[in-house]
Amino acid sequence: MNRHIWITTLLMLFMGVVSSLSTGDARRTTISFCDLLSAPQKYDKNVVATEAVIHSTYHEVHLYDFRCKSTQVDNRSASIELPDGWDSTKLGKKLSRVLRHDRSADIVFDGVFYGTGGPYGPEQTKFRFVLKRLVSVEELPKTKNHT
Repeated sequence: MNRHIWITTLLMLFMGVVSSLSTGDARRTTISFCDLLSAPQKYDKNVVATEAVIHSTYHEVHLYDFRCKSTQVDNRSASIELPDGWDSTKLGKKLSRVLRHDRSADIVFDGVFYGTGGPYGPEQTKFRFVLKRLVSVEELPKTKNHT
């Protein structure tokens, strides 16, 4: 094969890979928090993108959705592990401030979902997430704080 054609082919292949990587977030699919908890085996141990309300208690940091909260017969409790350095970003600092002031926030995040194998943590939640990346943090008004 001609050297010029070979270089052109490699360059086009490289540009295609770079283009597909740069649009990765544009194709990001967010799974509803309620759908995750309704089909935990389907998403177990996968990185998921979702939205939930976050609130800290004495022992753990909890996640929930007002549309599908736990009931007497349906445990939908979920906790989230915040790894070292999670509060070093702008969004992490904002969330840290909210949690330190005993407030709640609506967050969009990527995290590993554990839908089986619980209960987790000192408060024995049924589900667990491990934070990978915060996408957005919006503090809730005082009237919507806590579960």
